[in-house]
Amino acid sequence: MSDISTAEVKDCASEVEPNETYQFAFTKEEIEEVYRIQRDSVYKKPCIFLIVLVLFIILTLFAHTAITMFYVGAFLVCLTAVIKGFLMYKKAWAQSIERIPENVYEYRLFDEYIDIKIFHRGEMTRNSKCYYKDIEQLKQYGNWIFLQYGGQLFLMRQNEVKENSGLYACMYKLSANTKETITPRKWSMASLVLFIASIASLFFGVGVVSVITGENGYFPGNMWILYLFTPIPVSSIILGLMLKAKGYKYKKNIIAGVIMTIMLCIYGALAFVF
Repeated sequence: MSDISTAEVKDCASEVEPNETYQFAFTKEEIEEVYRIQRDSVYKKPCIFLIVLVLFIILTLFAHTAITMFYVGAFLVCLTAVIKGFLMYKKAWAQSIERIPENVYEYRLFDEYIDIKIFHRGEMTRNSKCYYKDIEQLKQYGNWIFLQYGGQLFLMRQNEVKENSGLYACMYKLSANTKETITPRKWSMASLVLFIASIASLFFGVGVVSVITGENGYFPGNMWILYLFTPIPVSSIILGLMLKAKGYKYKKNIIAGVIMTIMLCIYGALAFVF
């Protein structure tokens, strides 16, 4: 009897108490507020790109008509992609706005990890051990703390979190680690040059086609020249992969490279269609 009691005592002693424990339930109005915060940051860059294309359309109105039509086509392609992305994003959030208020989220903070539990109508549906080193993002926006782990976003109300919470130390550490991986100057310059060159390759290519068209008057037939500019965005993609391997910022080079390579190939193919 005494042996069993001793074992039970040992088991109880081995259970580590969390440093902090938080439990949150959210209203539909609060989730809609979070959606608006996220939406503004997600929509900003695509909208700026579309505005730039509109400016190019305006600037070329008095130039060769084919050039203007080219930019109009690029704008419509990008606008379609942006609208499709926005609709998918809105649909995903619409589901979250209905689902999240039905759940209760419990966060227990330990020295090396956060124990995350999700309860749906009193039943635990998820139990995850989130190590601090694996947290993808931990930021504060107004009264909200956003924690991203495993591609999923978790929310906390900032005014309900202790002032000396370990979350703030983790937030500071993640920020410090980001600063430590700042891209060296030579790589940063190469990244910027190839990024700008990738975006400009389409415009330079159309300019060359326009000059040649002035001689033979057949714009679509000269569009194959755009293929000669594809090595520029392809180089941007290669550099982006190299930067990724080194742990530096790389996304803009790969995204710009892929988009511009596709656009150069699509418009270059017009020479074989017309």
